[in-house]
This record gives sequence, structure tokens and C-alpha cells, in this order.
Amino acid sequence: MASPPRPSFLFGLSMPVRAAALIVRSPVLLMLSVLPLVVAVVVGIWLGTTLGGLVGGAAMSVESWMGVSPEGLAGTALTWIGRLAGWLGATLLLPFLTTLAAVPVNDFLAEATESRASPPLQPAPSPTLAERVRGIVIDLVKSLAAVVAMLAAALLALVPGAQIVALPLLWLVFTFQVLSYPQTRRGEDLAAGVRFLRVNLAASLGFGLAFSALSVVPLLSHLVPPLAVVGGTLLYARATPGGRQLVGSSPAR
Repeated sequence: MASPPRPSFLFGLSMPVRAAALIVRSPVLLMLSVLPLVVAVVVGIWLGTTLGGLVGGAAMSVESWMGVSPEGLAGTALTWIGRLAGWLGATLLLPFLTTLAAVPVNDFLAEATESRASPPLQPAPSPTLAERVRGIVIDLVKSLAAVVAMLAAALLALVPGAQIVALPLLWLVFTFQVLSYPQTRRGEDLAAGVRFLRVNLAASLGFGLAFSALSVVPLLSHLVPPLAVVGGTLLYARATPGGRQLVGSSPAR
């Protein structure tokens, strides 16, 4: 039986749109996608109010020390500048807050995507305690490998002419990290993750390029975490029809 064709570069590049379309059609995916952003906004509002109050209070102390009346034009301006600085700081932290809030949700989001992928992934069996421990070890090893690869890309970017290698490497690292959700659930280790990138190099590059471009666009960058998790699961499903059913099994070659 002939193997299915590998996903193309354009398929990887189209994953943000495909992921968004699937999320909009599924109430469960939509809820899991929006939840981290809602939490981040609520925390951001609280943080902005708190920082604004602290910085505003500090501004009033400076006004008092300078002998400036808080009711005067200069005093009012200093107070509002302080509050705006607090809100600006909270706004700049919003992408980080969104990513942090998404950490406990992403695995549920990826798992909920599996049955809705095309072709759908067969659910991974419930892991034993030993397999859960192995999964944690796999995650740690993959995270360490991703950090090393990102540092290597950063160093390459400093070498004249090597940026042409550094950027694709960063795209592949991003794809590698997102694909870890469905892969680790099936016991696929670091070697399997790297093998997936090698075998599906074109699609992995397109995927990383698309989401890297979105991540630098204001406002749209907040949508990257859920879109990438859903998109990564869809890419894995297309490249690995049916998924690997046995936790800890060796990946098919």
C-alpha cells in the first residue's frame, strides 16, 4: 500500500487559517482557545490597576517632595503619566500572561483537536504511572533540546551571512515544540520528534514561518498559542494518519 503524500510547504504555511476555521466550528476548541486569553486579560487589568496605583502614588510622593500641588496642572500631569506607565507595563506583559495562562490548557486543547483532525487521530491509550513518568522525562529532554537549538540559532544570527540558516532553524524549533503535544502523548521521544521534522521538512518550515510571522503582528500575536497548538495537531495528523496507538511504541519509519 502506497504511503500518503507528505504535507507540503504550502500546507504548513496554511495552518493558521486551517486551525482558525476548525476552532470557530467547534465550541469546545473555541472555549479552550479563548479561556487563556480571558484569564490573561483579567490578570492584566488587575495588574494594570495595581501598577497604575503604585506608580501614581510614587508620582504624588515626588510631587510632594518637589512642592508641586497635586491639584495643579503639573501635578495632575505627573499623576496621569505615572498611571499610564503602569498600564503600559501591564499591556506589554499581556503576551507573556497569555502564554503562561495557556500552559495548563494546551494539552487539553491538543487532545480535543485529535478527534476533529483530518484524518482524525486515534486516541492514545491511558498511560500507566511508568509511562507518565517517561512522558515527563521526554518533555524535559525536548525542552532542553529546544533551548539549545534556540541558543545555536541566536549565535548563528550574529555571524554575517548565517542568518539564512538561523531563521529556518528557529521556525523548525517552534514547530518541534508545538508538535510535542500529540507526540509525547504517544510516547514519541526526542529522536522521533527530530525524525518528524526531517521527513516533513517542507511542511515544518512552512508551519514555523507562518506562526513566526503572526507572532510579530500586534494583537494577532495573542492568538498564536491556541492556533499553533491546534495547527500542530492537524499537521501531525496529516503527516501521521491515525497516529501511533501504543504509548512508548517505536515510530513507523
